[in-house]
Amino acid sequence: MDLFIDPASDRGLSAQLYQQIRDGIAAGRLRPGDQLLPSRHVAQQLGLSRHTVTTAYGRLAAEGFTQGRAGGGSVV
Repeated sequence: MDLFIDPASDRGLSAQLYQQIRDGIAAGRLRPGDQLLPSRHVAQQLGLSRHTVTTAYGRLAAEGFTQGRAGGGSVV
């Protein structure tokens, strides 16, 4: 799934990332069992801090969209 950030948006960076991943899950582009990219990779790819990415991932987990796996990253 391609992710992008709009620096001109009035929405925060982590909120934009969260919404794109959530929309991908809702639309079926990300399915149960699919692994999310590592936060370091996403941060580097988008030019964000890792904290921004982990904030978005944490919100997805808190709302039940993803689960963290010890040593295995986050999965839908």
